[in-house]
Amino acid sequence: MAKVYTPEQLKGFWRMHRPSDFDPSRIWPAEQWFIDQLMFADGKINAVFGLPKAGKSRFLLWCLASVFSGRTALGLPVKAVPERVIWLLGEEEEKYPQWRLTRYAQLLGADPTGWPITFVRAAAMGLDQLSNRQIFVDQYLLQYKPDLLVIDPLRRVHNLQESSNDQMPILLNDFRRWVQTLKSSNGRSLSMAIVHHTGKPREGEILDNIVSWSRGATDFPAIVDAAMFLQDSGWSDVANGRRVDVLRAGRLPVSSPISLIDQGAADKSNPAMTDLGWRRE
Repeated sequence: MAKVYTPEQLKGFWRMHRPSDFDPSRIWPAEQWFIDQLMFADGKINAVFGLPKAGKSRFLLWCLASVFSGRTALGLPVKAVPERVIWLLGEEEEKYPQWRLTRYAQLLGADPTGWPITFVRAAAMGLDQLSNRQIFVDQYLLQYKPDLLVIDPLRRVHNLQESSNDQMPILLNDFRRWVQTLKSSNGRSLSMAIVHHTGKPREGEILDNIVSWSRGATDFPAIVDAAMFLQDSGWSDVANGRRVDVLRAGRLPVSSPISLIDQGAADKSNPAMTDLGWRRE
């Protein structure tokens, strides 16, 4: 006798695994972006790679502040503004990114009051456990209905072995399911921005693709739609900052690196309030 499924089971299954017949006449909508040619919106997974202390979190905060502040981010057009952002903090207290966002808004000439960003302390969140993922979906993704989820960094929210292609899909498959099935209150599909530490490149290694940027399982770069790698080119006295090239890969058009000057704080006693942000070189 055939198994009988509840309407809820069938609805959930077909929402994720709906069939689509081949139709050569079908017109597909254009890709949606938060930042043109840099960060996808509407159901995509973005990733920021770099060595520890390369400025990945600060770079992402600057991008987000720029998106909320005006029409361009790092010289690129802003195409969409998130309606709600959930930012998982794996390594910092929430006061530090809030200080930086306040500082960046000041530098960009914007008023950050009302920016729809919710920070969540996420160290040891244990998202490798199905029960914890279900709680997270119910209490955050379904309650807040964000259209952008930031995980900063990936390695702090799970207890899996990151080098294992057997273990990591437990978590990564759900990431892809989330962006394919969850909607924000404005109807836009959830997108993600994941911060991921990169191991020190081997001598002679060519940094030209996501696999060479990503530490651990190759299954992670396989799910990334847009990837950015922060390549540190050293301090410049002339520019009074650190030269950083942002390499781009994934399902992005072939693009040259974005050359930036990172004017992070020299005053370590109060770094957030002396941070001068990022600018195009």
